Amino acid sequence: MQTYGNPNVTYDWYAGNSGVTNRSGKFIAAHAGLMMFWAGAFTLFELARYDSSLPMGNQHLICLPHLAGLGIGGVSNGVITEPYGCTVIAVLHLIFSGILGAGGLLHSMRYEGDLGNYPESSRAKKFDFEWDDPDRLTFILGHHLIFLGLGNIQFVEWARIHGIYDAARGATRTVKYNLDLGMIWNHQADFLSINNLEDVMGGHAFLAFFLIIGGAFHIATKNVGEYTEFKGKGLLSAESVFLIHLLVLPIWPLLLHSGVQQIPLSIQLIYMGRC
Repeated sequence: MQTYGNPNVTYDWYAGNSGVTNRSGKFIAAHAGLMMFWAGAFTLFELARYDSSLPMGNQHLICLPHLAGLGIGGVSNGVITEPYGCTVIAVLHLIFSGILGAGGLLHSMRYEGDLGNYPESSRAKKFDFEWDDPDRLTFILGHHLIFLGLGNIQFVEWARIHGIYDAARGATRTVKYNLDLGMIWNHQADFLSINNLEDVMGGHAFLAFFLIIGGAFHIATKNVGEYTEFKGKGLLSAESVFLIHLLVLPIWPLLLHSGVQQIPLSIQLIYMGRC
């Protein structure tokens, strides 16, 4: 937990992460397992109440539009026609959440709950973090960036091999990325004007390279300049922006065959690209 230099901080009962203060091992296993469980459970909940006769945008759905955007569920004209694929994804998330939860139990019952208790030369010790240790934070940040880059590669390859939903055509199709650096550069400020999936995938392919290089840089280097309270808050702010990007954008109706076809295609694509 971020204390901003105050060694005697108390937390109220509703400050959830306070329960894993100084327990970095439990923190890593617990929060990943909870997120995985939510995704699986909420997908099943949405499937149970999904009505194919109503537009997705009018059903207050979160998980199903993401899966539909990835071309899962036999989507045709904005309607899920084969829910079996969505069910499989949901059940896998529940199974994997149990595995991650078992990791949390191991850190509670057998292994150290705090990664800082491991020997200095151990691999686990490298991922123990304190908010006032900028070098360790930038090391962990580098790994996050690399995994985000790999996620971008997975998304690009999924679109190329399996296909994603194209709202303009009302069907799922394969998309080969257009890695045109000139196009990517020119769309820095007007990316909402992009009107095809190929350019969107090209941007993701470039972003994957950029994230992986940035991650390697952060792993290999130390904090630049003086670490201040402002920088600590900046890290938390960046995490908040990322979470908002993931959680608020799903409110936007992805499948636009619900009477709002005039929303720019680029906004639809951005939405799909954050599944």
